[in-house]
Order: sequence, then C-alpha cells, then structure tokens
Amino acid sequence: MSAREGPNARLVDMNDPTIGRSLRALRIRGRLRQKDLAGRVGVSQQLISKMEAGHLDRVGTRTLRRIFEGVDAEVAMVVRWRAGELDRLLDEGHAAPSGASAPCYGDAAGLS
Repeated sequence: MSAREGPNARLVDMNDPTIGRSLRALRIRGRLRQKDLAGRVGVSQQLISKMEAGHLDRVGTRTLRRIFEGVDAEVAMVVRWRAGELDRLLDEGHAAPSGASAPCYGDAAGLS
C-alpha cells in the first residue's frame, strides 16, 4: 500500500472533464495557483488550465502522473474490456502449458 492509500482511498470512474475537475479541486485544496503547480512540476500554466477544463487529449501518461503527484495524488489506471473478461484473457496465456512441456502434461494425465 502506498503512502497515499488509506482507509478512504477508492477508485472513481473518470473521464476527461472529471479528471480536470479533480485536478482543480486538489490544486485549490492545496492552496496552489495554476502557476504554482505548473512551476512545481515543470509544465506551463496553460497546460494546467487546459487540463482543468477537461482537455487531456495531448497530455502524456508521465505528465499526467507528475502533475497529480504535484497535488499529492496518484493516478491509477484501469483497462476495461468486454465487461470484465480481460482478467480471463490475461490468465489464459499464463495458465496454458507452453511449448515442450505441453505434451508431457498430456502423457502424465493419460490424455495422449
């Protein structure tokens, strides 16, 4: 568990406008001006303004994380695919026997 996780930490579905509003709320709570936050994390004040307005289409993942770290927050990403079947897809390759060992498993179980 990271230092920022705690009993009140939770995942919230986010879209670009919600991410922007979250950044603004955290910045204001930290009593920072856009200019202050920008200087703290090494980006322009204009970028902070655009992000707070929900315009994130040109913001890279590293930059997004660095900006939220500047307001003592952490960005956690979730990839969703077909109503939760992504876990099964990822486990499929992990659980399947690989290469040369596959025939051995078949023989041992009397399946060959």
